[in-house]
Formats: sequence, structure tokens, C-alpha cells
Amino acid sequence: NTRIVYYETRTKPFYSDADGIIGDALGHGSHVSGSILGNGGLSTTVVKAPGSGKAPYPANQFTGMATNANLVMLEDFNSFPHSNLVNISYQQGARVMNNSWGNSVYDYGTMCAEWDAYVRDSDSATAGSQELAVFFSAGNDGAGLTDGTGGSAQTVGQPGNAKNVITVGAVEQRRLCDNLPNPPYDSILETDSEWQLASFSSRGPTPDGRIKPDIVAPGGFVMSIQTR
Repeated sequence: NTRIVYYETRTKPFYSDADGIIGDALGHGSHVSGSILGNGGLSTTVVKAPGSGKAPYPANQFTGMATNANLVMLEDFNSFPHSNLVNISYQQGARVMNNSWGNSVYDYGTMCAEWDAYVRDSDSATAGSQELAVFFSAGNDGAGLTDGTGGSAQTVGQPGNAKNVITVGAVEQRRLCDNLPNPPYDSILETDSEWQLASFSSRGPTPDGRIKPDIVAPGGFVMSIQTR
């Protein structure tokens, strides 16, 4: 019943996450994938989900956004040259690519230029332009308050501050989760609104004046799948 159409893992020295073993040991990639394309098939097995009412939950209660999409998974992103990430993804049928990673370099730089080029052509060795819609997270350097105010401007890092990628910031979703109410999590205060910017979400604009992030979406206390 899998919708993973391609999976490749590689190793890289000095990166503990890049162990070359199939399986998501940290759960981050699984969680993001479930948020994007999870079909909610195990919703009825959820025993407790603070902020989402009480069990039993109906089938398909907890779904992602693109429930019929397929997945190309490359593990870990540190293990692949960036050119390989886009080449393989495109060759395996992906036309939309998500990258929930980045750094804390806020000026436009060589990595930004690299990814701007990949959006226009993900495989320069093939004739024509293999266009790829590339999403990046804005980052977690916002340092804002739990009411959505404050924070540090110009903190969207590379490659999320590139010009051609679609950069996603995080807003709260009103769920009033009471499972982690105390600092540093503040679950109730971080889930009491549908419009407040998440405290951690990196803020724009870019140092050269461009608007980033491009869009925002729920990014805190999100229900998703758990890695096995």
C-alpha cells in the first residue's frame, strides 16, 4: 500500500543522521512527508490527540494535503550533492520538491544562486529545461513571542531566501493543545490562534529587501505520522 515510488539512502562521514540505513531514525522526514501526503489510514488507531477532540477518531481524520500523491525519498539530504537531489527527484517523476532544511546565512549567496538555477532546470545534462517547483522552509530563527509579535527580522536562511524557490513560514493552528503547557513548549499559547506567526518561524524580509517567506502554513503542534 506504499506510495513511496523511489527511496535511496547514502552515508556521509561525520554526519550521524546519514548512516545509510533505510529508515528515518529521527522522524523528521517522516513527519514532514505525512503532513504533505499522508492519507490518514491509521487515524482510527490514535488513542489520544490533544487539541483534536477525543478518541475514537473516524477514518481519515488525520490526513495530509495531497493524499493521492506519490513520494520520492532521498535520505539524508547531507549525503547527496544538491545536483543529485534535484536530478534524481526529477528523473523519478517528482515535479514538486520539499526541503525542510537550511542554514542561518541570511544574505543571498552561492547556495541561493545554485537552487535558483535548479528551479529553472533540474538536469542541465539533458536538453531543454526540466523545471521543478522547489519548496524550502523559512527556518527556525524567528525568536518571536507566543502572541505572534516580536521576533528578529531578516532571519530567513539559505537556501530559503533564494529568489525562485517557494519559501514557507509557520503559523499557529487553533487546537489549544494542553499536553505541553509549560516553557519551552507553551503548547496552549502556541495553538491559540489561526493567524499568529509561530514564535520560532524565521521572519522576512531578506536583507536585500525581497519578501520572504512567500507563504505560511500551520507549523506547530501538527499531527502527522510516526516513523517505524
